[in-house]
Amino acid sequence: MVWRSRTCKRCEKIEWTASKSLFCQLCYAANKRDVCLQEEPRIIEQRGYKLLSGPEVDKFGHRVYRMLTPCGHEWEVVYNNFIKQTSNSKEKGLPPACGVCGPKHRMKAALEGFMDKYAKDYDLDAFDDFRQKVRGLSEVTYKLQKESLNPKKLPRGRHLYHLDHKVPIIECFKRGWTPEQAASVQNLQLLWWEDNLSKGSAVY
Repeated sequence: MVWRSRTCKRCEKIEWTASKSLFCQLCYAANKRDVCLQEEPRIIEQRGYKLLSGPEVDKFGHRVYRMLTPCGHEWEVVYNNFIKQTSNSKEKGLPPACGVCGPKHRMKAALEGFMDKYAKDYDLDAFDDFRQKVRGLSEVTYKLQKESLNPKKLPRGRHLYHLDHKVPIIECFKRGWTPEQAASVQNLQLLWWEDNLSKGSAVY
């Protein structure tokens, strides 16, 4: 290992190092970030999405872009997640990835799988209507029962705490519950976002 004096080409900081890079560590990272900021909007447009704004940096240091999807929805997504989801959609021959359509497609697929397995015929349009009503009523319940549902004043958000249904909406629909029952305070809880996303159809 040969140590030498290096003057960073970006900040002109002088330091002793064994690295062959022309830049100090901070400037190397800054250069890499600058390249990303130039390339990412172009890649987003190449994949058929219209960039609306960004990037914003979230609390985890991820670059977040807001874009218009090919299906006409506004989608705010971490760039790396965007790449993974669009690549996955293309590989599997699915419709273009979308933060609005995607969850709907997953719920629809889950219900269709249940129908195939148990030979029960459900009205998918009725389920979509049920799901929307439950989500709206759940927010009303949360506002009215905020003290009991969130006594510690936990922050809510995409990467924070989610308002979760102990018995998932799809399970409530299959059981024949009313939207009011599914959105009752007894069926609601605050759940950390990672736990909520990994929960699947499990009943807490």
